[in-house]
Amino acid sequence: LSPPALTKVSSVTLAKYISGLQIWHMMHNAKYPYASKCKVATFLRSSAYIDAESKSKPKKKAVMIRQLVMITNAWINGTEFQKALLDLCLVAFWGVARLGELTYNDRVGPLCQSASVLVGDVEFWETGTSKRAILQVRGAKTASPGEVQTINLANMKTMLCPILALERRIKNAQRRDASLFGYWEGETRIHITKPMACRALSQFWNNNGCSGISGHSFRVGGTSFLHSMGSPLSANPVDGPQTASNSTSALIPRKKRKTKLRFSGNFTNAGPSNRRSYYVTPIEMNIPPHYENLI
Repeated sequence: LSPPALTKVSSVTLAKYISGLQIWHMMHNAKYPYASKCKVATFLRSSAYIDAESKSKPKKKAVMIRQLVMITNAWINGTEFQKALLDLCLVAFWGVARLGELTYNDRVGPLCQSASVLVGDVEFWETGTSKRAILQVRGAKTASPGEVQTINLANMKTMLCPILALERRIKNAQRRDASLFGYWEGETRIHITKPMACRALSQFWNNNGCSGISGHSFRVGGTSFLHSMGSPLSANPVDGPQTASNSTSALIPRKKRKTKLRFSGNFTNAGPSNRRSYYVTPIEMNIPPHYENLI
């Protein structure tokens, strides 16, 4: 056997490992060598200078509109799993959501109500010719325990419409207490887990020459596209339940913001003054020439 390859570890990663060791000692009532804590802290501070000189990680690739069209054409008439995963991807892109927020902990069996997206978490309403939806998300990465975040979406006249994706999932589920992003195998409801989604997506991207795209790429792609389209903020409040949101400020090249935002398209400010949620209005798919690199 060949010796294992040497890989560099940053001081941030080492600090996380050391914190984990401290927690392990605490939970097992074991004595932690606190006498060496100052020495370890000195080593970590010193190695931070080396980290600053090393190359930073490459930014995560974004899913482009053309790739969203590619996966839609391939899976719109595919297997039940592919159709369910496609609808999940469309909602994740336009809702700027993480796959982990829309997927489930277990493939089959009862769902954890505090960390699952159910059919009953979708609410539709219409204003004029526009149909809109609110999707309540529990157990989001940036949410406090018990906090419910919202993804606000509206219809658009394309095959990438997130409203149509939600309607297809609701029609498939048939019950309000069923998983929204799931499918049936006989009498068994299959819930899409994050590993299931990531494996299928990675295989699809690699087979179609789009390697390097991860599950997080839908969130990055949705943020980049909507920001580059110059979606303006509106002062009109949004009807319906609005709660906290998470930050996408790290995904767009703009000045730092003190307020954390969840971008979901053309926006409407709503919710408490110290937190914001945004509402998606229909987006016309006539893309200006200087946005071609996003398509």
